[in-house]
Amino acid sequence: MTNFWRSSIHKLVEGLSEKHGALTEPSAVGVHAVRRANVGAGHSVLIYGAGIIGLSILQPARTTGADKIIVSETSGFRSEILRLRANSLPEIQKVSFHRLPC
Repeated sequence: MTNFWRSSIHKLVEGLSEKHGALTEPSAVGVHAVRRANVGAGHSVLIYGAGIIGLSILQPARTTGADKIIVSETSGFRSEILRLRANSLPEIQKVSFHRLPC
């Protein structure tokens, strides 16, 4: 059995699929992150990870006019999703990061 706060449950608007409704919260997190960071035209943005939250930050960062958006991702699968999702980014580079000695 799973417990939820009643205030955390919302009815989807008519016509919105459950699949799209499930993206509402991660999308809100992305928009909030961009607003909180005060991203604007001419800024550079570094996103750690191309998971659902990272991809949800990508679009609002583009919309604000950020000049340079860098997404750091080590997973080949997520990198491929990023490559397909970032079709309007001018260039995707694969960069290797090595562990620094402790």
